[in-house]
Amino acid sequence: MLAVASNEADRLAALRHLAIMDTPNEAHFDAVCRLARDLFSVPIALVSLVDEDRQWFKAKCGIDLDGTERSIAFCSYTIGSDEVFVVDDATRDRRFAANPLVHGEQAIRFYAGAPLILRPGIRVGALCIKDTVARSFSPEQVRQLRDLAEILVAHLRLREAQKGQEVEIAERMSVERRLLAANEFQAIAEETARLGHWRIDVANRTIEWSAGIASVFGRNPELHVLDLEEHLDFYHPDDRAAVRERMEAAMADRSALPRGGYDHRSRVLRRDGEVRYVSVCGVAERDEAGRVISLHGVCLDVTDLARSERELRDTGALLRATLEAMDQGLLMTDADDRVRVHNGRVAAMMGVPESLLYDGAPFQAVRRHQLENGEFVHLPDRLRRWLESGEPDLRVDNYERQRPNGTILEVRTLPVTTGGVVRTFTDVTTRRSAERALRESEAHLRVSEERLALALDSGEVWIGGEAGPPAIIKAARCHH
Repeated sequence: MLAVASNEADRLAALRHLAIMDTPNEAHFDAVCRLARDLFSVPIALVSLVDEDRQWFKAKCGIDLDGTERSIAFCSYTIGSDEVFVVDDATRDRRFAANPLVHGEQAIRFYAGAPLILRPGIRVGALCIKDTVARSFSPEQVRQLRDLAEILVAHLRLREAQKGQEVEIAERMSVERRLLAANEFQAIAEETARLGHWRIDVANRTIEWSAGIASVFGRNPELHVLDLEEHLDFYHPDDRAAVRERMEAAMADRSALPRGGYDHRSRVLRRDGEVRYVSVCGVAERDEAGRVISLHGVCLDVTDLARSERELRDTGALLRATLEAMDQGLLMTDADDRVRVHNGRVAAMMGVPESLLYDGAPFQAVRRHQLENGEFVHLPDRLRRWLESGEPDLRVDNYERQRPNGTILEVRTLPVTTGGVVRTFTDVTTRRSAERALRESEAHLRVSEERLALALDSGEVWIGGEAGPPAIIKAARCHH
């Protein structure tokens, strides 16, 4: 059972004073959520606010849920401390191994959450990222996640300050301090996370940006307001037309995004000639008549991420080419007994359709198909039970079995440190046939030799064969 902090009442009071629960989407929260997803290359990112009995997602990427019960929320642990809370592999953590969020289609393996600290000891929620595979989280990534959380805290503090301003004039000094703190936190976050914010004036076709963007682009350190054409010239020539098209569509209110605005990942050319990759996310600001008057958002330097993705694609292509060039069939399953890697030969060698082999496919379905088609008939009891159930205690690492079509397979199983296994399948039908023919030939030769020896010993030589009765020739004996 989760421990509740002694100041839980104060924490809940602060959350409710914000009046933020169940409010509509807000651009800044959505933007930071998308940035967290891109920066850490994860499928799920959330801005979670933790109430008395539930957690509710103010912003979300990669998930359809609006929230969960507090009793199963990872973020319930995050708000228990000022530190970033990290779970490398939830299945190996006794606190989460039985958690329903760790099972099902979007089973959570990795989690990292930075608490949203409104004031010392008052943690109202968390900025968290999740992945469906286990992974590690470096100290540098911990710092970046905490910096992004500070941007959200700045907006929460601004919201709190604005509400306080409505109550009494005496709060104005506090509002100013919080605004200054928000700006300071934002400046720190931009510098450390290599991101910045910008605003486009639609009527004047100009853009102004923060020092963070000036640093990423290597341009305009004086932060002058720039003409949009000049700004577009900073992009790589091959990307410039696509950026222009999206920007013009957003300004003309023709954006395909649900709330207007635009986003893209493109290359920029710094003054020194270096090429950098940036991820840009923006939303539309409208007047009372609903017309788009500005676009504003954030820009994140994702050069390292883009390079890593390219290297990963190259490595994946090399691995796939190597797998397909193998004479053997290869198949790898993970700790949950799901297919993760296979080559093109293995389906035919195992006698299963290609449709059963895909990333994440349950290997139990493969076993069921093989069982229904008689693949395991006439095998030794222990081997058959292992092939039918896959129970680890029954595992047979190396074995041979004959398929219904007469093919003889040599199967080798190698355990993987993460909990899965790699299987290789080799067709040894020709080799075993040749070995059998050799054994039969050797046996026939031994019989012939034994007959010849007996004949010589008796003084008779047998001539003939299987076609008819042998003739007997008396061996001449020499007498001296």
